[in-house]
This record gives sequence, structure tokens and C-alpha cells, in this order.
Amino acid sequence: MSDDLTPETFDAARAALEPTLRAVADILPLVVQAREPRFPPELASRWQACCERLAQSWSERHCGGMADFRPAVFELCALAVELKDGDCLRLSEALASASDLLEDPQHRGEPRLLAALSAACEGLVIDNGLEHPLFSERVVHLTVRLNHCLQPATGSDAGNPLLLRIFVDEAQERLESMREALELLPPDAYAIKTAAKEMVHLAEPLELYDLIDRARLLIVRLTPLSGDLLDLDDPETRAHVLDRMDLLEAAVHEIAGML
Repeated sequence: MSDDLTPETFDAARAALEPTLRAVADILPLVVQAREPRFPPELASRWQACCERLAQSWSERHCGGMADFRPAVFELCALAVELKDGDCLRLSEALASASDLLEDPQHRGEPRLLAALSAACEGLVIDNGLEHPLFSERVVHLTVRLNHCLQPATGSDAGNPLLLRIFVDEAQERLESMREALELLPPDAYAIKTAAKEMVHLAEPLELYDLIDRARLLIVRLTPLSGDLLDLDDPETRAHVLDRMDLLEAAVHEIAGML
């Protein structure tokens, strides 16, 4: 205890702070209280189980064919109707349309189509499923990607060397700012997340979907579930974030290596 802080002044300070501390104690349970679920738990559980079956059937398609994949897609469509959620409906429709192309010998081997289906099947399997804070954002991204693969290839900005060079420069600046934010005391999770979102926006017009997926993995890791706290000083959490940043940086280096 400081020499200037006598027991009497300490007791007086504590008494003065007591109303504030009591108010904080009353508010804390409301702050950490889990938000009300958006969907009925039974439907949410069925959706999660269906997404897991979908991902498994897609990953095993080379061994067992597509016999289990199409039924899983139809089941997801039916569940989306039950959920009455616009994002889920649009995703399931795009997934069904993309899976229809697998029946066409001219399209079934298209890298764009296979990559979009892989991203959708794998990207739907996340902790808390429908109730994850970033569920809607992820579903919108997957839907856009699926719909994009349904359109004929056009002469877009994707692959433009000049634009890719500009993107690499911008992305490297964001990566540097992420690492600086992680080294702050305390680490600035918001700054890292903002930089990752900016990279997504920069990459979307260039159709750099692999990089976008990696950036979204980082964003998801930096978005705690309701009632949880994100502690970037925790060694395990910090290691997870660093791993995702390294994956993102590797994607940028791959693009730079092609220029």
C-alpha cells in the first residue's frame, strides 16, 4: 500500500466507489447474458447435422460417388424453407443449381464450380451453426460465390496483372498493420479484424476466393461467441490467430509470385 494511502483514506475511497461497483455488478450479468437464439433449437440442430452430412458426402464423393450428396442438398433446401430465412433460402437455391451442373459432363470438372462447392460444403460447418455471429455474412459470401460459378466466364478484372500488383501492395500493408496491432499492449483485435475485412473487399472484384476464404477464417476467429471473451494475450488464442494470419500472408505471396 502506498505511504499516501492510509487505512482511513482507503476506506473512504471504497465507500465512495461502492455505488458504482454495485451498479457495475448489476449490469455485468446483462452484458454476458447469451442473446436469444434466432431459430428454434430443434431446427438449428437439424441444420447443423445436415451441413455436416453435406460436407462429409462432398469429401467422400471420389469414393462413393454422388449418391449421398444430392439428397443432402435437397434436405438442406427443405430445412431452409422451414427456417423461413432469406439467406438460407438463397444459399440452398444456389447450392442446388450448382450441384445440377455436376450432372453436365461439360461443367462437372470446372475448377470454379468445384472450388465454390467445396467452399460452401466446408464453410457451413462452423461452431454454433445458425447462431454464429458471422453466420449471415458467411452465407452471403458463399451464395455470391456459388452464383458466380453459374454464370459464363467473362472478361472481368480477375487476373489483370496491374490490378493484382496494386492488390498485393495494399494487402501487404494490411498484413503489416495486423502484426503491429497484435504486438500492441493490449493487442488490438478490432484493428486486425478491420484489416482482414478490408482485404476481403479488395479481393472480391478480383475473384481471389481462396484468399477471401482465408481472411474470413481470421475474421471468424476474432469474433467471439455471445458471452465469450477474446483474449489475444492467451497463448493458445494468439497462436490460432497467428496461424490464420500466416495462411493469409501465404496467399498474398502466392499471388505476388505469379506476377
